[in-house]
Amino acid sequence: MTTSALTMPMQSDAPAPLVRARIEGAERQYIEWDMEAGEQIWLDHGAFVAACGRFSLSARTAVAPSTSWWSVAFAPLRWLYYTLSKKASGERLWSELVTAVAPTQLVTGNPNGGQIERVFLEGDDDVLSLRRGAWIGHAGEVTLSASLAGVAVPMLFVAAPLLWQTARGVGDVYFGAHGRLRSFKVTPDEPLYVDPKALVGWRGRMQWRVQVVRDVRGALFAGEGFALLEGTGAGDVWIDTTDPPPRRLPASSPKPNLS
Repeated sequence: MTTSALTMPMQSDAPAPLVRARIEGAERQYIEWDMEAGEQIWLDHGAFVAACGRFSLSARTAVAPSTSWWSVAFAPLRWLYYTLSKKASGERLWSELVTAVAPTQLVTGNPNGGQIERVFLEGDDDVLSLRRGAWIGHAGEVTLSASLAGVAVPMLFVAAPLLWQTARGVGDVYFGAHGRLRSFKVTPDEPLYVDPKALVGWRGRMQWRVQVVRDVRGALFAGEGFALLEGTGAGDVWIDTTDPPPRRLPASSPKPNLS
């Protein structure tokens, strides 16, 4: 296995947010939204921190209601598929929908406690894949679902989820990490090798496969894993530079320091 040179961090050239927002904070970042009447924001459960103004907060699912006969007839199957996909990807079944009745200032935190990134999606062919718990919220016509990542079966043998949460449509998607985020732009002639625990998400046409380290014994004695994820294709990749907390110790949801 050969290593590739690391690319420089990407420069954000996304357009202005659909709902006026800015990412604040240094280490533990949070989002401040300036909502106008009628604007809506979808949030992960636990991301809401505070709001000032007139607004409504409700628990919803991402299954959009429909009055067509076929949609009504197959509604139970749609709900079953949605529930199973959410559970399989490790996401919560319910999300929070914030609707501004009048101008409202909203503060949302990052349950992971680290850096926050914003990505603007430009259509149904523009897909963002995120690992469990990375999604914070979105604004616009964005649909969330679960999908397999590359060669799925070998993912079971490394610390990478089998199913990933995907977002597509037109709108702003916000996601976070436990520590600082590092971005890479991958090209077809330059693969990227990532620790399975560090992969947060990717955008574009990426394929992932498990690459076993040749010196397994040396890697284990050094305290490292025996496999890496090899990403090939063309797209943007985000990694978390901080290890997540152990699963046996439930991680709290830190709130941002607004002072």
